[in-house]
Amino acid sequence: MEVQKGVFLTVGHLDKQTVWHVVRNSSAGLDSSEIGRLVGLLPRSFMAQLRKIQGLRQDKYEKRFVYYSDEEHTYCIQRSLRSEESKKMPKKLPSDAEAIFILVDRIKHSGPSVEQCAQRLRKKGKSVSIVDVQNLLAYHDIEKNAGYFLVRALTEHLYQLAGNISLKTLFRSIPTIPFVPLIERCLHCAYVGKAKTGLGRC
Repeated sequence: MEVQKGVFLTVGHLDKQTVWHVVRNSSAGLDSSEIGRLVGLLPRSFMAQLRKIQGLRQDKYEKRFVYYSDEEHTYCIQRSLRSEESKKMPKKLPSDAEAIFILVDRIKHSGPSVEQCAQRLRKKGKSVSIVDVQNLLAYHDIEKNAGYFLVRALTEHLYQLAGNISLKTLFRSIPTIPFVPLIERCLHCAYVGKAKTGLGRC
């Protein structure tokens, strides 16, 4: 994804103005992993800020949250370009959970081939193919066993998975669980208590 220059970092974290600038000037929107690669930070250091930034629009695209400009014309262009670029990427990428298993295996076993990686994971009951491993490594542009990039990719998928199952993602509003007492009649005096507590007069 192309992004114009002019990105500014504050000490230790990515400020909201920087995120706004990076996303608005991207050609096809950005997900948290892509933002992190551009500015040299791990997504965990700024993911909490993304949903709160005004001027951005969040859409889920191919199992990932992608951030676009909220200006309608720019959004349509970014969304269209992302669709075109995704056609150039490997056709099938493993899920974040499967990617985590693959990357952990590659970190543990630095020498063996992708075929052996897939074979080990299948023995553990994971439905991972050789193509899955190859596509994942190609997506992250990892050649052979580049340790740092494997760990970085693993961190990205861990936080992507955590973001996808967070309460804010699963529920648009805070769920309310109604309270229904198990006992509505006092066992000692047979008094029918208040509906909320079920307590008798005794």
